[in-house]
Amino acid sequence: MRLSNYRLALGAAFCLLGPATLTAQVCRGTPPRGGVAYEYGRTTMGNTQGISAALDRGRFAVGMSLRARELESDAKGQEAALRFSLGFTVSRVQICPGIGLGFARDEWESPGVTLTANAFTGRAGVGIGMEQPLYGEFSAIPFIVAQYEFTAIVYDLDDASGGDPEITGDTLSRVDIEYGLMARYKFVYAGIAAQRNSDRTGSRPYMARWIIGFAFGGGAKQSTVKSRP
Repeated sequence: MRLSNYRLALGAAFCLLGPATLTAQVCRGTPPRGGVAYEYGRTTMGNTQGISAALDRGRFAVGMSLRARELESDAKGQEAALRFSLGFTVSRVQICPGIGLGFARDEWESPGVTLTANAFTGRAGVGIGMEQPLYGEFSAIPFIVAQYEFTAIVYDLDDASGGDPEITGDTLSRVDIEYGLMARYKFVYAGIAAQRNSDRTGSRPYMARWIIGFAFGGGAKQSTVKSRP
């Protein structure tokens, strides 16, 4: 009897959430079926350039990004991220729990010394967003993502004078908030996304990215029909 009641409660919870739709990327700031985009970002320490892509497969969505970054005049690095998410509908709002992995490599060079930092990050959180038709095939996609991050960092100090390399490590955890607004017309979309985390205080985000890309699928009218529960 208890098992039967549990199943009824679980079924009711999924009914309240609504069925998964082909819009699981909206709550991550990407058009409903996904897309591919160029990104230019500004950080508190430099700038980034790269590409991102996302693909929705019904109940399951996957996204990835690759970026090169210049942190300072004598520092450079690369980063990559991969995420997996599910999509549920509450009215017209998309809710997407998900997990992700990230890797970043930064290198600082000074006369005779090179410091390399390799960072491995695990993420888990939830995104919320929606696509709002504005006029004709124009639409707006506001979104916000909150996730917990745990990072392990390995530092490698190489002394060109012939000393033995020094390898150390560190870990950190934080809450990261990403939010933004995209505009879409047919298969073209563009907008801005900003990020803050619990490590930093102040009124400005630690990163802002300008994004322009090409969406998979049609325009706002088509995606509105498909996003109905």
